[in-house]
Amino acid sequence: MKKFKYKKDLIFIFILLFFSGLFFPSINNQISDSFWNYSFTYSMSKGYVPYIDFNVIVPVFYHFLGSVFLKLFGSGYHIFILYHTLLFTLLFYFLFKLYERKAYLFLLLIIFSYFLLIQPTYNSFLLLLFFAIIYLEKKKPNDYLIGTVIGLAIITKFTIGAFFFLPSFFYIKEPKKILKRIAGALVPIVLFIIYLFINNNYKEFFDLCILGLFNFKKNNSIYKTSWTIILFILVAVLLVKIFKDKKNICNYYALSSMMFAIPIIDAHHMYFFLFCYLSAFLDNIKIKDIYNYAIIVFAIFSFFYLFFFYYDVPSSKRLSKTNNDFKYYFIKEEEYKKIKKVMPKYEKYGDKAIVITHNHWGALLDMYYHKKTNYLQVFLRGNYGSKELDNVLNYLNKSKKKYLFIKDAEHKPEEQYFFEASDYLKKHSKFVEKCGDYEIYLYNGV
Repeated sequence: MKKFKYKKDLIFIFILLFFSGLFFPSINNQISDSFWNYSFTYSMSKGYVPYIDFNVIVPVFYHFLGSVFLKLFGSGYHIFILYHTLLFTLLFYFLFKLYERKAYLFLLLIIFSYFLLIQPTYNSFLLLLFFAIIYLEKKKPNDYLIGTVIGLAIITKFTIGAFFFLPSFFYIKEPKKILKRIAGALVPIVLFIIYLFINNNYKEFFDLCILGLFNFKKNNSIYKTSWTIILFILVAVLLVKIFKDKKNICNYYALSSMMFAIPIIDAHHMYFFLFCYLSAFLDNIKIKDIYNYAIIVFAIFSFFYLFFFYYDVPSSKRLSKTNNDFKYYFIKEEEYKKIKKVMPKYEKYGDKAIVITHNHWGALLDMYYHKKTNYLQVFLRGNYGSKELDNVLNYLNKSKKKYLFIKDAEHKPEEQYFFEASDYLKKHSKFVEKCGDYEIYLYNGV
């Protein structure tokens, strides 16, 4: 490894990614995942308990790390974006270490994803852990440290992190190396288990994150898309490369990253696989500096074009000038108007109001009015454990929140929305009034 010499490049990357992240809600419509991750992180910083107070369905290392950052520097949305930007800048530190200025190819992919790859989620955090492992493998490997990073990936999202361990069986003839990696991985895993027992939420974790996987896969698997064909082609090409270069462990890591795209094989999840996929080929690619500079110019041009012309970000609205958490939360004018219609009614019903919807509005309104987070913020199928409807009803029957804001029939949400539960709640509740795209119901319990 050469001495690191790309500090100016990292400063450029940081500035570009920070402002892209800050205005991400104005650029990309697929922002609910990123805001929910902010909500989970925010909730943990306030002392709320995952799996009990809110229905996150993965281990919470990414959110726990972010909650410490928010606790130290403030709970605002811009602070969360700063936290994630620092993580992504660290990712590019590893990328420059590994590939020098060829790392700008990753920036090119970020732009082509309309910055979807940098949205603050546990999936994008896994990219950092993935390339940290690649970096450690290419150095003189410290098996305990590699195992620890793999363990962190497992307690971030174990359906992906566990597959990051499989390439370690490359050393099957050196069992001590594998055992050291297992020992390293067990350190964060055991600490996470202790965390669950301290918070007495291990049963809820098991229900939502283990048993709930079966419901999630059943309800959300997508295979019949053009991206499925692309996935098969990419995997086939990688298998050929592995056959020709069996001694390169990076190829096996690239193959393990296909789990980003399973079971939901769509553009969103495929971008993450493609990002890791590049690691199998970059060592064999030579790129002249002139092309790297061209990517930098293209990145700057794309940034300004998307922001000022295509999406007209300057006309976006700031949600609040007085609420410190949302002073720098910018959204499209159309969404701003819709939220502003709902806010007075939501405020009217106070602590008894709860927004049940397919997007992040429930989380946004709870946080805006500094309410305790609630279990129904992510109202999607596969997010409520083994007995989904029972878990929703049990929460509502114990809760003081009785005024339900549910999307009306004219504004039918996306397919992943928990229709069965919302229809049941409408049937067993009293209609109160209409509010924008929502209908308000009074739920009295069943």
